[in-house]
Amino acid sequence: MKKALFGLVASLWLAAAGCAVNPSVGKGITTAQKYFGDLGVEGHNQNVTILTGSRVTKLSIIGDNNTVTAEDGAAVYRVEFWGNGNTVIVPENLWILRTNNVGTNQVIRRPSGAPPVPPLEPLAETPKSGAPKASPGAAGTSAEPAEAGGEDSFLPEDK
Repeated sequence: MKKALFGLVASLWLAAAGCAVNPSVGKGITTAQKYFGDLGVEGHNQNVTILTGSRVTKLSIIGDNNTVTAEDGAAVYRVEFWGNGNTVIVPENLWILRTNNVGTNQVIRRPSGAPPVPPLEPLAETPKSGAPKASPGAAGTSAEPAEAGGEDSFLPEDK
């Protein structure tokens, strides 16, 4: 009963969040594709690989024990977790804007040989200070790795 209720709540949340543009729904599925836009992973024990050239604006994972791996040259800008034991593996030079976490999950950074992926430019946001946002690797800036947990953000105006 508890699992059914969790599944129902997770499904409703997924539908309300609108992250089913590229859905991966099921149990024990292994897939590797190019994705563009939002990617929703719903279910348990899935292995999803985001191929080089992908541009994922929001990765939403709902369920338990899912693993998502981003190849070098793939872009992932936001990660949301809802569940436990989920893992997202990204190149160390991938700059994730924000990570939201409900449960015990992790973002793992691995060494990369590819050049850094530029950050996604916000469509309707402007910096509050009036100064332009710096991209990672620019002179005098440094990008910090994303950690799963709470409302983490690396943009000053999001805090």
